[in-house]
Amino acid sequence: MICRAEQIRVSYRSSSGAAVPVFRDLSFSIAAGEKLCLVGPSGCGKTTLLLSLAGLLPLSGGELYFCGQPVNGPRKGVSVILQNYGLFPWMSVRRNLALPLELAAGSGSGRRDTDTEVNEMLEELGLKEKAECFPGELSGGQQQRVAVGRALISGPSLLLMDEPFSALDLHIREALEALVLDRCRRCSMAAVMATHDLEEAVSFSDRVLSWNPARGTFRISDNTHDAAMREYLREEICGRAGI
Repeated sequence: MICRAEQIRVSYRSSSGAAVPVFRDLSFSIAAGEKLCLVGPSGCGKTTLLLSLAGLLPLSGGELYFCGQPVNGPRKGVSVILQNYGLFPWMSVRRNLALPLELAAGSGSGRRDTDTEVNEMLEELGLKEKAECFPGELSGGQQQRVAVGRALISGPSLLLMDEPFSALDLHIREALEALVLDRCRRCSMAAVMATHDLEEAVSFSDRVLSWNPARGTFRISDNTHDAAMREYLREEICGRAGI
């Protein structure tokens, strides 16, 4: 099991000092190679949940495990794609892609030649001609492609994505989705993706965590590739979540 959450919750303090829950009593697990989507309206806590899974935001309660170890901070083997891409503006596309490999090499992880891996990723992203450009010289869609490539290049066990394909043209979006799905199949990488796009959620994922306002947390649904379950999810997510 790559990740396991047991009754996790996250709250914040209001101006009066009261604890306001973002989500609560959430339990689920993610197996190697599995794809899970988070679906719900803006502000329901999708990004908060992703940051908690990454160890970047502390829980208010419950237990969270990555590869059997408690999560109490950022972990090796977890990659995150943020909505704002998180690229370093002073680094070229090549340097942004190379950074995870250089950090892994510094930790003693044996890898192939960094330049070879970066060149292969540039080819897969369709960005060979932009290798020496800086993020500020790229379009939003190109920056998003670099963010996806940087998250994948180190071969993570768990990939966390916050609307990673939202700024992309259809053919680029389909190519990057195929790249992520291929990594899930070939490398047993687990993936969790937050999205507003219902069709994307049911086509990409094996299971969906949909926002349930009645419970104030997410509800998990299985077997999204089954036709009857897909129709149920449309009603469940669109109706309850207000999408």
